[in-house]
Amino acid sequence: MAIYHICLVDDDRFLLDMYAVKFKAAGHIVTAYQGGDVALEAFRKGGEKFDALLIDIVMPAIDGFGVLEAL
Repeated sequence: MAIYHICLVDDDRFLLDMYAVKFKAAGHIVTAYQGGDVALEAFRKGGEKFDALLIDIVMPAIDGFGVLEAL
């Protein structure tokens, strides 16, 4: 089984934790950001490469589409 580095972006802490637990239990590496603005700030600093991004669409400040446009 391949191990992937997954990035989760959601404003809901419960959902972030739930998805992180599931992906980690499957053996994947997970990085979670609580909100689009937090994620974009981290992406701009660079350093991490992800195999998959799971981004919530409806978030305050910067929504999921805004995050994708910025990327």
